[in-house]
Amino acid sequence: MYHHCRTIISQLWLLLCSSLLLVSLSVQAQDRVLTSLPVTYWLTKQLVTQTPIEVVYLPSPRFSLQRHQSWFDSEQQKVAKYAREATAVVTIRSIWPQDPIYPQVRQYNIHLVPIDAAQALTPRAPAVSSLRDGQGQISPYVWLNPLNLTTMLNNISLDLQQIFSSQQATIQTNQQRVARELQQQLFANQARLFNHEVESVVLLDEALLDFSAGYSLSIQGQQFKPELEWDTQDQQQLKQWLQTSSDVWLLMTRPPSPALKALLGEFSRYLVIDPLSRFGQGFNHQHPWQRWQIDLD
Repeated sequence: MYHHCRTIISQLWLLLCSSLLLVSLSVQAQDRVLTSLPVTYWLTKQLVTQTPIEVVYLPSPRFSLQRHQSWFDSEQQKVAKYAREATAVVTIRSIWPQDPIYPQVRQYNIHLVPIDAAQALTPRAPAVSSLRDGQGQISPYVWLNPLNLTTMLNNISLDLQQIFSSQQATIQTNQQRVARELQQQLFANQARLFNHEVESVVLLDEALLDFSAGYSLSIQGQQFKPELEWDTQDQQQLKQWLQTSSDVWLLMTRPPSPALKALLGEFSRYLVIDPLSRFGQGFNHQHPWQRWQIDLD
């Protein structure tokens, strides 16, 4: 009889431990949010500061957004692991249907809540301002328009507060702080552009269409072919655009090559903008919006 009771107690103890483990795992799952774009990662990360919520950036930091699909296809084991332990996933599929993260993780966890940073999934939802690129597709680089950052912040925050209701007050406080920081960054960038008389521009990357729209810059020309594919006509057209005015700036997403500098001679009005298309080295926690800062000094 005594032995039988001990067996029952042991079984009950094992059952209790198993239950506690499942609860623990469940709590962990409820505290994880997945994303695959640098901007959605950083906005979400800022919103959950001082909460137990973990934000996971899934793709390799070396991969640009155009290569995300191939990364997901080759890393299914890692995708499955994180998907099963997460509660929500942040995307911009409303404007960029090619964003692969949600269908990739959903196959391993049907209960994942999608958060669309570009357009809240609510009636009369606020949405980012978007435009079409050279191929007629909606440009995914909406985060280069500074006004869109606040919209994306608000959309993510709204869903996070409902999903993690126990952290609502902290998320709201973080949202207010980040909104102020984004406004300060916008004013600082506008002042830099004004002080250096950056008004007319020629673009060398389609990602900069959103940037130009956000800062109300006048586009004098655009050349989106890779530099190595330029022919003589392309080179002459670029020179002609830059000669239309003495204050035209050349906007690009990487430093000018020696060949480009040789082509343009004494021209010196280059402005390099980080497109934030890849995670790279990440973000500076002391200067969280540094990658959005316009450097003209």
